[in-house]
Amino acid sequence: MLSSCTSANDNPQSDPSVHAQPHCMLLFLGVPEGTELGIDYNVWETGPRFKGLSGVPCGMHFIYYSTGTFRSGFFLNIITDDQIHVWHWCPKTETLVLELDLEQLQRFKHNIHEFLPHMGPYPVTSSNKSTDHLQQERQSGSLRKWLRLSSYISQQLVARTLPDNGYVSAMTSTSYFSDIPLTTSSTNLESVDANKHDTHASDPSSSTSPTKMTDQSLDSSESDHRIHFVPITLKHSFPPGSTGTQVTKYSLDKSYLLETLIKNNYLNDHTLLLGEFQLAFVIFLLGQVYDGFDQWKALVQLVCLSCESIATRPDFFVKFIDLLRIQLEECPQDFFYDALASGSFLHVAIKAIVSTCRDPDVVVPPTVSRCVSELSDFMKTRFNWDVSEHADQDGEYDATMDDEYEPVMVE
Repeated sequence: MLSSCTSANDNPQSDPSVHAQPHCMLLFLGVPEGTELGIDYNVWETGPRFKGLSGVPCGMHFIYYSTGTFRSGFFLNIITDDQIHVWHWCPKTETLVLELDLEQLQRFKHNIHEFLPHMGPYPVTSSNKSTDHLQQERQSGSLRKWLRLSSYISQQLVARTLPDNGYVSAMTSTSYFSDIPLTTSSTNLESVDANKHDTHASDPSSSTSPTKMTDQSLDSSESDHRIHFVPITLKHSFPPGSTGTQVTKYSLDKSYLLETLIKNNYLNDHTLLLGEFQLAFVIFLLGQVYDGFDQWKALVQLVCLSCESIATRPDFFVKFIDLLRIQLEECPQDFFYDALASGSFLHVAIKAIVSTCRDPDVVVPPTVSRCVSELSDFMKTRFNWDVSEHADQDGEYDATMDDEYEPVMVE
């Protein structure tokens, strides 16, 4: 057994069959003993000889860490299964700094056998026949949970959304929700440099991980820590030049705003909105960045209060509702204590879309209706919510929505 990492539930063991698998190696050098280190849905406390993680599968991952104060994290997109990524611990800033020197990386790759005894395996199902069946279930379940939470998070989205240095932090990250002036960075996906999109596994300077991070940039007061979410102004959800009737209609029905955002900010691709929905949830759930919750909340309200769009975008609504249910399944039951309280924004939003799907005057495709019905049943089973009754929108909005998002009524 290695002393590389420890967990409250289990200790990662040295499994030669896992190390031999052609998966990515992640070296975290100089990390202090007792540091909280996590990847995806797994988190450990590092031991005195910890050097990294082996057997990390291809795909998008979220790596996060904390020395006991606040969490920092970044996304890493692994494209090929023979990559080695190396980070060095910076004691001054208590952050991980990515190794960019190609010659150094080649030396680490050549000498990887020296680090293997001090690397914990990524918790995928082991091929070792002696591995306990329940342990296999726990390991495969962890990866399955992460894949369900991150299925639409792309490298393009990460490059556009995260700060320039690639990191998010519970201490320093801000967004348009924060009382800090916006930077010149755009919130349109079109503004992302093409070199950020097309990465190659052998070139660390083109990775989704924070490749621009250096000791100097970590210490710079001018470093951009802003998360570039697409701004969602729910209170102004009606077309310019609207009549009083239109202002009232589209203040209650957010379809105009939803369609405008998908067209102008998400390049007419609703999967990019789904990706931002997942990314916002992940950086709040795992990164503990509260601005992620604010964006997640705004997207839930936006979609659940869009009535007209259900008829024209059934595929999008089915996917969004399914993702929302998955997120609520995977988070701890008391995690969103306020959000899950009766009368909260989430309660109102879900009741609104349930009511819409039962409104005989609204065209609702059967696929959406079934998906919403399943969400309603899930909320009843897990949280003991009854969202099956019709929501009194005019009354509930005034009582539960923030002033910023309260709809405009024009008579």
